[in-house]
Amino acid sequence: MMRVRTLFARSARAAAEYYGNYLAKDAHEIPGRWTGRQAPDLDLIGDVSVDALSDVLAGLDPRTGQPLGRPLLDRITSNGKTIPAVGGFDATFSAPKSLSIWWGLTGDERLAECHDIAVRAAASAIEHYGSTTRIRSNGRRMHIDTNGLTMAVFRQSTSRADDPQLHSHVIISSRVQTPDGRWYALDARVLKKHQRTFGGRYQSVLRAELMKRFGVAFDDIDNGLAEIAGVPVELIAQLSKRAADIDIEMDERVGAFIDEVGREPTRFERAAIEREVSRDTRAPKTGRSPAELRARWIAEAAELGIDVRSLTASIATAARRAPTRQPVSVEAILAELAEHRSVWHRLDVLRTLCDLTPPQRGHDGTTWAAALEHAVDTVLADCIDLDPASDTGQRRASDGRSIWTEPIAAQATSEHVLAQEERILTWAMSTQVDDPCPAVDIDPLGLDDAQLAAASAVAGEDQLVVVVGPAGAGKTRMLDAAIFDLQDRGRPVIGVAPTAKGAEVLHWETNLDADTVAILLRDLDDPGPDSFAAGLPAGTTLIVDEVGMLNTADLHRLVELVKRQRWRLVLVGDPHQLRPSAEAACSPNCATPSAPSSSINSTASPRTGKRAPRSHSAKARPGHSTSTRRSAASGLDASTNTSTPSPTSGSTATAEARRSPSRPPATRTSQPSTNVSS
Repeated sequence: MMRVRTLFARSARAAAEYYGNYLAKDAHEIPGRWTGRQAPDLDLIGDVSVDALSDVLAGLDPRTGQPLGRPLLDRITSNGKTIPAVGGFDATFSAPKSLSIWWGLTGDERLAECHDIAVRAAASAIEHYGSTTRIRSNGRRMHIDTNGLTMAVFRQSTSRADDPQLHSHVIISSRVQTPDGRWYALDARVLKKHQRTFGGRYQSVLRAELMKRFGVAFDDIDNGLAEIAGVPVELIAQLSKRAADIDIEMDERVGAFIDEVGREPTRFERAAIEREVSRDTRAPKTGRSPAELRARWIAEAAELGIDVRSLTASIATAARRAPTRQPVSVEAILAELAEHRSVWHRLDVLRTLCDLTPPQRGHDGTTWAAALEHAVDTVLADCIDLDPASDTGQRRASDGRSIWTEPIAAQATSEHVLAQEERILTWAMSTQVDDPCPAVDIDPLGLDDAQLAAASAVAGEDQLVVVVGPAGAGKTRMLDAAIFDLQDRGRPVIGVAPTAKGAEVLHWETNLDADTVAILLRDLDDPGPDSFAAGLPAGTTLIVDEVGMLNTADLHRLVELVKRQRWRLVLVGDPHQLRPSAEAACSPNCATPSAPSSSINSTASPRTGKRAPRSHSAKARPGHSTSTRRSAASGLDASTNTSTPSPTSGSTATAEARRSPSRPPATRTSQPSTNVSS
């Protein structure tokens, strides 16, 4: 796949030495090569020298040594924190292990060439979509195209455990030049945010090139990656010692994390642990060439009863037996996109296509890359465009969007998503017919006026309650008081959050029985004896925390669930996290509040053991104490009943905003196939 690492200007020389000498010093590795549209203008052509790469990563002109724009200097903040200047980025592309092993055992350089073609296709996409810069103009920011990127590519063929591992480091300079000759900083948000897309494009183009040259088939695509069909899994495990070492160390460190914190690490925490493990377990490269190591690889394969001839035969047999894969339809692409988000970017569409669409026969890597872009156009043509139609000013050539629109901003949604939002809005309006009915006997101890009003709404009788407040506004304290009141009166209440971490925090901070939205939906669709929400009666209060992180599909499922079960729904969120799907359920007086000038500290400390949940309806808070500290302005705003809900705004559209009022929600029963086989 692809991983991006930031390179700092103060370490430019060390980084250049690492890539230019340490990685490329051995005769068996090809020298690094300059690429990118900007490179020739700096006289960077052909092999990469350490001095030139050092200058580029330091933000200097390699011809003169003069700064390219403002000097890249570390910055010290008012509180003394050092912000290192960014000199560039290392985008590393790794081939599937099956390809590396096939290349390692056979020595067939054509296999490595397939990897190189795929890397070039991915680097070209990074340059096309991710070479913009930001310039202030009259208090606003323009996001304009530049002359391209300066990149250096270093291909490597072995892992640090001396196993075969084809991978390439694409070193990208952080300095870009605008057409008027001025130098600015690269806006690397596209590169960082969509690295999974660029990695998926690399993998998809690689599959097409391998199919064209060698007629191979592939296993199912998993998270963008597919192994060559017919390569035995035991051989992959045997020649993946580096991965095995990391897995062993990961198990130990994750176990230590659980013992210390009392829960599983989140996705981001696990990624941080994995980076630490990768760094801590990195042994120096031995410098042995593939020619030297090939005898060892062949011997290790022989221990499993596998040789070059049997491996090649196994791959050929798997290719003959592989079923014909049909092109994916536009409908399937849109359904996959809507399952995970309410609005999307062109690169989200590209990633989804790469993940779902197998290469079609007759394409090589180059024509397949072009076919993917054409397929993206086909999908977007069937979407609702969210960019302002009134903006007819200057546009970027890279993506055709206004220079005033951020290149990472979502740009499309579907009729299906808008129809779901319409149903959410319709239900929200139906819950606001009667006057609000908040609880009247909430214990006010430790709550300011806004928190008390919000807690009263949550513990009241209204079918829909929305509470919005920034971090530090006291949402947790408010929820604790409301939950205490609900349970004191024998009223069932449960909680959910979009993520496991969010559910865990909700449980620990309020002692509420909580789990993820996905678990709730699964349990109620297929109830079992251990379902945490099984058997709850009508009138149960369902509290959804971090609602701003939900996409429209999940919020729509929750609304349908609440309607079916005749439950109450309480949505709690941070205005800075609100996605359009959550905004669809918010009413006009549920405005985004400003940050509080004084806040209540409700941060939970690390736990070392799991806290026993309360029952759904029993009050059990012996010894419970509440702080009497009150915030000057909590920032909480609770909405239970208004005449009309607000439409979504900003990055998305509701049916009212994007469709004529007389036009009914569209429902497609069939859509044209995205046939990228041309």
